[in-house]
Amino acid sequence: MAGLFLSSPARAFLDNLRPSRARRGRCRRTLPRERLEAELERLIATAGIEAANRLRDDARRIAPRIQRDAEAELLVSIIGAMAGTRDAPLASRVARARSRGLPYDPQRVALFEGLQAALLGMELPARATAPRDGTGHATLAFYEAYFSNFIEGTEFEVEEAARIVFDGRIPLE
Repeated sequence: MAGLFLSSPARAFLDNLRPSRARRGRCRRTLPRERLEAELERLIATAGIEAANRLRDDARRIAPRIQRDAEAELLVSIIGAMAGTRDAPLASRVARARSRGLPYDPQRVALFEGLQAALLGMELPARATAPRDGTGHATLAFYEAYFSNFIEGTEFEVEEAARIVFDGRIPLE
């Protein structure tokens, strides 16, 4: 469409950081701060902090031309807080978690919560109890010792090590 333009991401963030409120039953013109921080978190998680820094630099560059200097400084503060280089109040849980160095993916958390709920609602099949004849403990001890010795540099094939341990056949070398 001729004459139709899309705002750059920097412009979109600056415009959405302007104060606004809903009037006479209408929606507010800007996104809530929590949503903007969630979008910044998604950007950092998928493209790295460098992408957020480029967004910050673009916002600083265009802010004077569109009279959004205060919004640019707010965006700089938010990105700095999320990067852990500034102290600034953050509105969303994901942004606060990232600022503490503990980022998480809320969509994955929701998936795991769904999995947990599904598993809690399932009746798991009964499993037969293994016989308690001592072989399980001996086998476990064998493998623990085998891999411990292997890590320390002793190299036997598993079968050769089993003959040494269980049959008492010591190699000549």
